[in-house]
Amino acid sequence: MTAYRTPLVAVLGAGGAVGGSAARSIADFGLGRIRVGGRHPGALDPVILRLGNRAEEVAVDAASPESLARFCAGSQVVVNCTGSRGASRSAAAAAALAAGAHYVDPGGDQKLLGQLAGLEASGSRCAVLGAGVLPGLSVLVPRWLAAAGQEPPFTLTAYMGTRDRMTLASAAEFLLSLNGTDGEAQAMWRAGARISHALEPLTGTDLPFFAGEMVAYPYLSGEAERLARQLAADELRWYFVFEGDRVLTALSRLAERLRRGADLDILARELVQVIDVEMFGRTPAQQLVFQLDGSVSGRPVTRVAVLRATSTYELTGTLTALAAAEVMKGSVPAGPGFAGEVLDPGVVAALEGLPGLAGLHVLDQPLPAYAQAVQGTI
Repeated sequence: MTAYRTPLVAVLGAGGAVGGSAARSIADFGLGRIRVGGRHPGALDPVILRLGNRAEEVAVDAASPESLARFCAGSQVVVNCTGSRGASRSAAAAAALAAGAHYVDPGGDQKLLGQLAGLEASGSRCAVLGAGVLPGLSVLVPRWLAAAGQEPPFTLTAYMGTRDRMTLASAAEFLLSLNGTDGEAQAMWRAGARISHALEPLTGTDLPFFAGEMVAYPYLSGEAERLARQLAADELRWYFVFEGDRVLTALSRLAERLRRGADLDILARELVQVIDVEMFGRTPAQQLVFQLDGSVSGRPVTRVAVLRATSTYELTGTLTALAAAEVMKGSVPAGPGFAGEVLDPGVVAALEGLPGLAGLHVLDQPLPAYAQAVQGTI
């Protein structure tokens, strides 16, 4: 590994919602010097004001290989929060690795993972993708539950609820995830295989820890399927939860247009507009709820985890910074991998008191037991 005196962490896209949060957390963790960059330096002013002399500002064009190379030079870790897609994201990762740095990204997909595996490897650098809430904590939290003494076979039911505005980049990524070849609507995992058409949407449902009638849409993503394999789960059910059916209807319509070849950027703008209307006058919140059934000494045991975020973007930035810290400690294996799978699930406990987290609770009864006992936040 390259020798460093004073570590330097370079944050691409630090003027954005996730990048700004990540840069602040990296500074608060004391990981070393910070280099913040973006195409429009004026957008970095709030970050520089917050960080003061802990950061240096460098203009960078993520579309220019030469600019990326200059930005990454001398850094130990490059954190890419630009929200770029495809070739641009791959170029940023390649520039980081070429500079001898590790790479951390709150986004990224299976295609980028494969591209990174094909890049020249030093044998010591790592690339951590999906270091956010979803994906990221959506896998780390159930792994953390499973590590608390339960034994397989496991049955896992997960509910992902989000009430927050979307940036254009996050809207595009979400549409791509629903349109991905590695996921399937209304599928579940059972006995080591994906079972198609096994689940129906839950409509007009009162879900514990969610306020009011919700729509829970079953979708077995590639991330959820890998989690099922990692946990040796006997069954896994994975739902996205929406308030009413307006957002779900819009998502179904936009995903279908994407499958027919419509322009992703246009569809992302339409989704942002739909979410903006739904969010008018409302407070952002995100909630992940998991029920993990296993056993202890042959006795059935159920644990429920409820994670609440005050801001999807702030909590994503926090986890991205924690991933950078784990990389710098040498606790992440070399090579590319998804944060939910390569980070120690103990980082979930480290979130307590950090920006973006409203609460994390572990309970010991099945979800139906809480149907009348609690009031939801989403």
